[in-house]
Amino acid sequence: MTRAGEQSRARQAGVTRAGRTRRAALSVLVVLAAVILPSAITSSVAAETPPPVTIAITSLTPLAPLATDTLTLTGTVANTSGETVLGVTVRLRVGGEPLADRKTLVDISNGTSSPNGSGVGGTRTPPIADLRPGQTAPFILTVPMATLALGSAGVYLLAVEAQSDPGDGNLTRVGLGRTFLPWLPSPAETPVTGLVTLWPLTDTPAVDSDGVLLNDQIPRDVSPGGRLRVLVDAGSPHGSALTWLVDPALLETVDAMTSGYRVHEGNQLVAGTASDQAATWLDAVRRVTAQSAVLALPYACPDDVALVRGSMVREVVRAITSAAPRSSATLRHPVVSTLAWPDNGFVDEPTLRAISDAAPLAVLVSGSQLRSESDFTPTGLTTLPSSVGSGTAVISDPALSSIAAGTHESAADILQARQRLISDLALIGLELPATQRTVVIAPPLQWSSNSAFLTEMLTAITTVPWVRPTSLPALLGAEPSSVPRTLKPYPSSATKAELNSDYVSRIAAAQTSTTLVSDVIAGSAVTTAAINESLARSASSAFRADRALGLALIASARADVSRMLSGVRIVSKGSVTLPGDTGFIPISIANTLDSPVTVSLSIQATPSVRLSTSAIEPVTVPAQSTTLVEVPARVTGSDPVSLTVRLTAPGGAAFGAPAQMQVGSSAYSRAAAWVVGAAFAVLVILLLINAGRRVRGSTHRGRPAPPVDGTMDE
Repeated sequence: MTRAGEQSRARQAGVTRAGRTRRAALSVLVVLAAVILPSAITSSVAAETPPPVTIAITSLTPLAPLATDTLTLTGTVANTSGETVLGVTVRLRVGGEPLADRKTLVDISNGTSSPNGSGVGGTRTPPIADLRPGQTAPFILTVPMATLALGSAGVYLLAVEAQSDPGDGNLTRVGLGRTFLPWLPSPAETPVTGLVTLWPLTDTPAVDSDGVLLNDQIPRDVSPGGRLRVLVDAGSPHGSALTWLVDPALLETVDAMTSGYRVHEGNQLVAGTASDQAATWLDAVRRVTAQSAVLALPYACPDDVALVRGSMVREVVRAITSAAPRSSATLRHPVVSTLAWPDNGFVDEPTLRAISDAAPLAVLVSGSQLRSESDFTPTGLTTLPSSVGSGTAVISDPALSSIAAGTHESAADILQARQRLISDLALIGLELPATQRTVVIAPPLQWSSNSAFLTEMLTAITTVPWVRPTSLPALLGAEPSSVPRTLKPYPSSATKAELNSDYVSRIAAAQTSTTLVSDVIAGSAVTTAAINESLARSASSAFRADRALGLALIASARADVSRMLSGVRIVSKGSVTLPGDTGFIPISIANTLDSPVTVSLSIQATPSVRLSTSAIEPVTVPAQSTTLVEVPARVTGSDPVSLTVRLTAPGGAAFGAPAQMQVGSSAYSRAAAWVVGAAFAVLVILLLINAGRRVRGSTHRGRPAPPVDGTMDE
């Protein structure tokens, strides 16, 4: 056999062996798949299937247990499945080690981490024989703190486990509920964290220039059970632990309501019925803010970033600079400073520069945007980066603020939020036990919560020994944190949420119309000021949630302007004939208002080259009268020229409906008559000359011919 043949056979044998190897491997994989995949699928389905029993922990005492205390948890177990669960018992589980950091707390709360802890002996409850579908049963667990055998200070996982025993002694977990337990058993060694809790009182300022409410939201919110009433009633007993933030636009509206008010109801205006409730609410606000820290919010809480994008920086500045004195006037005691608060604490660099130019006491920025890369939580006060202007930034803590802002409907929700809050604050202190820091809770500007949660939250933060409530002015009087912070890009989600460019441009156009009224109508400053304030209210970030309502407020302002200017109009129309190529165009202006107006005129000819006019000076038209304005003009050509005549403010801005006129000149008809007359005269002269020639010609033909000189007859 040749070498080439051997090589060929060897290659064929190798291919055959490789094929057998691949087939064998494939067979093994098939077998493994048959064994493994059903198990994996079963595990996946089991992970996605909720447990049959839901556990709700509704109370946990004491808030700050010591070694000699007894821990008590109460709650309910509920069968949320479609089958009866037999022999249900409940017992306590506890984590063996404290949570590593704040992120671990968040991960467990969000369900991205699911530790279970170890069972605590002696805590099992008597069994519930049959827990039928939909049935709920209460439980109570009590255990001496010494039995838990907790180690070093920290925050520990607590879990309540429900197990089922169908009668064969094999216990199966059928439900698990988790919460947290701060453990700081040595009060003298407990690190303390300062806490600023901001308490904003704002609302959607849907109030037109006449003080008419576009809906009944504010009356409902200040009445018993209303959003603002709940905030004031729950916060007042703990007023000194809070920093009250008031919107002057809201205070002024409620103050006006106390004397009676009107509200739109469908297409009708009706008298409001909550004047007494408004007075009660405002009195409560005056009392608590007279004895607690209080700052003003910018007037109507404008959508700062949207306004700056729309080149309305002046409105941002005015909202800040006017806030404190207006709040003081309504509260009847000094409010000396203003906190600028962009909605949700998100802001871009141009807006930060605009805000810093207004020199508020500070600007609130979310800690998720003005971030620190340190491995601990810095004090919530820093100096603004020089690139965005000078000033101070108050940094809200995102995790703490989100707990306050959450929805807490049930007792279990409230208990869980309370334990998360005090646990998070304990972890902040334990990060740097020797370095006290102060953090800031900033709930949403349009904060809506319930009395039960607010009471639990405030009781907790004013009771536990590792929290020291303080005020925002006190924080601002301290040294800002030296920890570097970076202003992250303005998030796209915030851009989508803000008032859009079309909305802002409508506000700007309405403001321009209001300025025109001020230029035209004498004594209109009070009226236009009210319209401008309604437009300032329409720029509130509260209208992000109801832009249609904000657009209605803008439209109301535009309608006010139109009504005021409709009393001034041009009454001239028809045709005017000048006595020559130059003359005066008479235009009558009527003013049916109770105030004099100062206007000018704009005249546009078609075609424009055929008419020229002298400069038209502004003219004052007395109240309830008509004034004739004679405009010097020159017309070129014989055909009438079409004119569009408009009223303008002294500055040149046109307004009102235009008047259509025509102007012609009699000069061209006279010239034509002279030309025709001259032509006729020339024709007559030519005819006379021609007639004379004819007469002379006929005379010569009637005479005999004269003799020729030197010729004789023969």
